Amino acid sequence: MLQTGFDQGQHFLATWASWATSASSASSQRDPHRPRHLFFTVVTDQPLPTRSALQAWPVEPALQTFKDEWLAAWQGMSPGTHRLVLGGGHVHLTVHAGPADKLGRELDVPADQVLMGAEHLTPAWAKPTEHPFYNTRRSQQHLRQAKPPTRREVVVIGAGLSGSAVAHSLALRGWQVTVIEQGTGVGAGASGLPVGLAAPHVSPDDSVLSRITRAGVRATLQRAQTLLTADTDWAPTGVLEHRVEGKRSLPTGPAWPDSAHEWSTPASAEYIAAAGLPPGSPALWHGLAGWIRPRQLVSAQLQTPGIRVMWGQTAARVQTGPGHTDDGETPWQVLDPQGQELARASLVVLASAYDTHPLLQALCADGEKPPVPLNPLRGQISAGEMQALSSSQRAQLPPFPVNGHGSFISGVPTLTGQAGWFIGSTFERQCVKAPVREEDNAANQQRLSTLLPHLGASLQDQFAPGQVQGWAGLRCTLPDRLPAVGPINPQRWPGLWMVSGMGARGISLAVMAGELCAAWLENEPLPLAPSLARHLMTERFSVQTAPAGSKRSL
Repeated sequence: MLQTGFDQGQHFLATWASWATSASSASSQRDPHRPRHLFFTVVTDQPLPTRSALQAWPVEPALQTFKDEWLAAWQGMSPGTHRLVLGGGHVHLTVHAGPADKLGRELDVPADQVLMGAEHLTPAWAKPTEHPFYNTRRSQQHLRQAKPPTRREVVVIGAGLSGSAVAHSLALRGWQVTVIEQGTGVGAGASGLPVGLAAPHVSPDDSVLSRITRAGVRATLQRAQTLLTADTDWAPTGVLEHRVEGKRSLPTGPAWPDSAHEWSTPASAEYIAAAGLPPGSPALWHGLAGWIRPRQLVSAQLQTPGIRVMWGQTAARVQTGPGHTDDGETPWQVLDPQGQELARASLVVLASAYDTHPLLQALCADGEKPPVPLNPLRGQISAGEMQALSSSQRAQLPPFPVNGHGSFISGVPTLTGQAGWFIGSTFERQCVKAPVREEDNAANQQRLSTLLPHLGASLQDQFAPGQVQGWAGLRCTLPDRLPAVGPINPQRWPGLWMVSGMGARGISLAVMAGELCAAWLENEPLPLAPSLARHLMTERFSVQTAPAGSKRSL
């Protein structure tokens, strides 16, 4: 559904209730053709109302439960594109808010029916040009699948944050997903990080990275709320960012309206004091942020019906296989080190971080560089147990995570299962191994002393060798600091996709990347603005370009 204008959510709530009611076997209105997912898109050039204003708007009693869930997610609704995932992951409300001319240029929304205000219009597939927003659809088709797969089967290589997110998003939509993972269990790679943050990135110009990260953080927190146990697997605590050396300031004036301050705002004196920082310290408060245990998120995503995981299997090579599938498509084969086939499908998604590099290299001709310039990034965090702290040391721990020069988190289980504290991580580029090093624990001690000077001095004794714990993992980065999502080179290798290059932001970006893949494959409304989606296209690194005058298609 596509609605132009915003009617305080009345049409959305009524549509959601009707969709939900039609699923009940006891309902006389049950629709045998009811779709698995409901996508409702709102396009408006008016400022979005606040949550308090929407709460005051009356609804029928039958809609109140739906309204409560909707408004719980209605936060940080500044101008731009927002995706709210409701109904256990099956209801997707996408809101595009901004100047009408900009929306008209950007809009790329497939729809079965268009609503204008309170009036139902002709179904969109009948007369799409009757509505002005549909005049742009033909020019936007390069962000869509030229030919959606006829078989909804996929092989995903890698069972970390990225691979499990892609697998979950596609399995929710009815795909049969085979995941191949060389580790013997969850968290064998960088997703084994004991705890990390989902937090916004800020910049004075509200850069592409900042806007994409906000969309990703929202997606991650919504996924965590649906799949994880609060205060055990994750917690929406908010995060204080100590602006060490004055880094990462907010946009000013109208570029950062009141609604954006729900995301990030100058930290109050109370928050600064609670963190143990001196009065007046430069700091931001990220209200829509929190900590997550990645291993728990990965495990929950992989448990989605329709996903089969092949543990302890190394994908050594991918190649187009002999023969064709039943629908005539050429399948991809995934081979083990002995050349034996592990799995095949017409769609393969590479999501194994830097282990993707040799798979790409093997596809290239002698002397040819892989099309995606992946770089390894080793990181180590340091941790200790809360029970080893004195009462005075515990009293100095911030009640929320603090980042800005690495990050400090406390009260979350360590690798031994005991509640602990964490500081990190280090950044070592061009390192393809991830050993734990004592000198990196010392580097993290210095990092804590810069981030939280008073606490760093207090916890100095906790970094003694043999007492402090270390964990190291290998992440993957790209030159432009953005992940690679989607087809690698659809002309040369049709059906070969990638989700990689999350760097240190895998927790914040992987869920959104998985949803973006699903949107492209299923021809759904995109979970973020098309102009931002273009920045994530893996194809941006390909040396081959489409012929002049043609449309590049995903």
